[in-house]
Amino acid sequence: MIQVAKFEILGKGSSKNAFTLVNAPTDSPQNFTLPEGSNINKFCLVEYTRPINWRKDKNSSTDVEFKKFREKMDNDPEFKYKIDRGSFFIDIIGEPQKVSEINYLKHLYDNHDNQYICIAELKKMFELSKESFAPKLHQIRIDVANRSSETGNYGIPFLPEMMDSEFEKIPSGYTKVSYLVERCDEEIFKFIEKNPDKKDETGKKVVEFIDLYVDIQNELNTDIKPANFCPTIADDGTVVAIRLLDVDPTFCVKGSSPEFKKNAKVFMKYLFIVNSVRWGKKINFGNLGITKSEIYAMINYFFSDEYFFYKRNPINMLYHYFAHTHPYYFLGETPRGWKTKISRTTGAKYFQNISSGHKQFNYPVEYEFLKYDDLKHYFNVSHFIKMLDGLNASNNIFINVPDEGGGGQAPVISPVHKPSVNLLTPINENTETKEDLERPIEPSQEIPIAEEKGGKKQKSLRKKNKKKSRRNKKTRKN
Repeated sequence: MIQVAKFEILGKGSSKNAFTLVNAPTDSPQNFTLPEGSNINKFCLVEYTRPINWRKDKNSSTDVEFKKFREKMDNDPEFKYKIDRGSFFIDIIGEPQKVSEINYLKHLYDNHDNQYICIAELKKMFELSKESFAPKLHQIRIDVANRSSETGNYGIPFLPEMMDSEFEKIPSGYTKVSYLVERCDEEIFKFIEKNPDKKDETGKKVVEFIDLYVDIQNELNTDIKPANFCPTIADDGTVVAIRLLDVDPTFCVKGSSPEFKKNAKVFMKYLFIVNSVRWGKKINFGNLGITKSEIYAMINYFFSDEYFFYKRNPINMLYHYFAHTHPYYFLGETPRGWKTKISRTTGAKYFQNISSGHKQFNYPVEYEFLKYDDLKHYFNVSHFIKMLDGLNASNNIFINVPDEGGGGQAPVISPVHKPSVNLLTPINENTETKEDLERPIEPSQEIPIAEEKGGKKQKSLRKKNKKKSRRNKKTRKN
């Protein structure tokens, strides 16, 4: 066996960092091991960025109840939704005498949820790697640490097959978790930058991965983006396969019906398109064979309580990555203390603080992730679709219909390139041809969502009410 240790930073994430490897002196407690003759450049070391408050299970009656509670929280989305939303526990369990017990179990779960997410993620990575959906997990190590993430004692690396037995040995207290995993050949964006002629080939491999993943795993992943995809590249530069890097199960939504699978595939492809043009290097892979009518059907399908029970469901994750601003912006609401103005030079909307005169284009209310069914309080299905249409247009995402003559898998179709338009300009819902997509959008079509709530009639009524209010004030003064 050869000894390896972490060397230079390879990538940073919100919860984990990845490092390259270097050959290390024998028998150092920080080392991992690889079979003799291994190419260390084909592996990397991943560390969780924060210490994990580990809890060792006991055989007490409380722990037996806690195990049942954990399983329900991890596997029953509706139960977890109600617990996280602070619903009256009596409504959940129907037994008044157990309310204080449920409160205690929830407290335990919240204090150690990072541990349970970490365990579930490592197990999922190991299982997915067997089907070649994720890089192969080689070794795991759990070190004793303190709250500041300083290592006290290094653990002994163990194989993923030994996870259950090894996890039971970990004492209660703060720990640092790291693992040795197969390394990606290259990030998708970097690969396309170097090989622009491989863009369509890569897009087709993404489609193949998504279709197989949904069909075999009976689930969708709501965190699909180029940074989470790991391409396997042959020596001749051919993209052999795509694998998933981040397999955090909190981003998974389960389902096995044909209708679920159809809409799950559309969602994952659309989210990949969105993230490809919205963030990072902004490479447009085309429509990946999905149509606008399929996107509308997908939104209608997932815009329901069944899926709003998931904290990171398809609707709020699509909004998070695509809109990423407070919903009031799209509804035409101006926060108190600000006024909305239109630039005379560019025609763009901006906000001005009434007291200070400060001007900015970003919406003045800070965006926070809207979990579970939060978006339902701002949008209905038609408003949400209209918002997406506006975002599609402003980001040059034009969804075409596939070529029906060829049959089989719809081809990757390059988007129509034209200047960005108003963020809230809706695309004609009946537009399904290339000619219609290229037709300039008339000014009369540029209808913000807010105008649906009353439009010109509502504005006229507000003006009349203001004039009436001013007349009443003058009368009272006289």
